[in-house]
Amino acid sequence: NNEELELLVIKNLTWVARAMKHNPGLCFATDNDDDNNDDDDNERNPLRWLLTRLSQIAKPKNRPRRAAVFKCFAAFSRVGGGGGDGSSLVGEFLELLIEPLYRSVLEAEGIKDQDGNSKESDEATLAREVLHLLEVEDDGDKKKKKKYSFVEAYGLVQRRFRDKREKRKGMIAVEMLEQPKAAAARKLHKQEQERKRRKRRVDERRSHHGKRNNNNSKKRRYHG
Repeated sequence: NNEELELLVIKNLTWVARAMKHNPGLCFATDNDDDNNDDDDNERNPLRWLLTRLSQIAKPKNRPRRAAVFKCFAAFSRVGGGGGDGSSLVGEFLELLIEPLYRSVLEAEGIKDQDGNSKESDEATLAREVLHLLEVEDDGDKKKKKKYSFVEAYGLVQRRFRDKREKRKGMIAVEMLEQPKAAAARKLHKQEQERKRRKRRVDERRSHHGKRNNNNSKKRRYHG
């Protein structure tokens, strides 16, 4: 099933990540006759490429792949670098892991249920748990071989998101002054998307309740 496949992929990627960390040369085709490529090969990092790709996959929200990537990050965080020096497998790439996790938590802010209470999705809860795991593992990594700690990496990601948000607000304000019609159309489009999102959530909730009620009815008929 999907869960078994997901677990298999996570295990395989964890093994591949360790191999990439300690044998990066295996990931590149090199020309022994060209000594000038040595510096370029040292600058390229296959583990960074893998984590960057996973981080990009986890950008779109409300997708099963995003949760799978978060679980993969959790697995990576629990695995040492394997070099015998106590270093972490992903310690030097914390920013790449934190960014999609922080984005998921940020997107969940302000979401309310039909009674007006705060409601966090399973995905956002998973993201918080993985962030906590990264922080705990970072604190326990006594022999750090990375540019900065979890707290510093988290702060960098947080500032980057804040700067992007402020820049976006400034662009919207300028558009409202210079192109009011375009700004109004953008606002209407956003409202329509939000309406569709809420309707989709209501339909999903009704479908879930319907399935649960059907299961309960079957149990009652069986016991009757």
